[in-house]
Amino acid sequence: MKSIEQIQELKGLFKPRNNHVVLVLDEAMVKTEAGLHIPEVGVAQSVTGQVVEAAIKDKEDPDVELRPGDRVYFNAFAAQKLTIGDAKIIVVQSENIMGTINSAEIVKEDNS
Repeated sequence: MKSIEQIQELKGLFKPRNNHVVLVLDEAMVKTEAGLHIPEVGVAQSVTGQVVEAAIKDKEDPDVELRPGDRVYFNAFAAQKLTIGDAKIIVVQSENIMGTINSAEIVKEDNS
């Protein structure tokens, strides 16, 4: 997870508009608990990230608020990847964010 200071450094690189949210992906595990390294092609794409900046105007639920540093679970198929300099960010519409995560750990359920 990124610190609030690291997130603040990314703020301003891309200004979201029209209910879009800028995220940084949580880092995927590249090493198993036993110490084995997983090749990049074998690493599952993360669908959790931290909010950098949000432009949300939800008339149906005005209490919806995402703050920098909030950890969220989102639809990875709806995300757009963007690289600005060395920074890699994700832009996603707020409707594709399924919720916030209040725990340091999350286990993804496989619904197949």
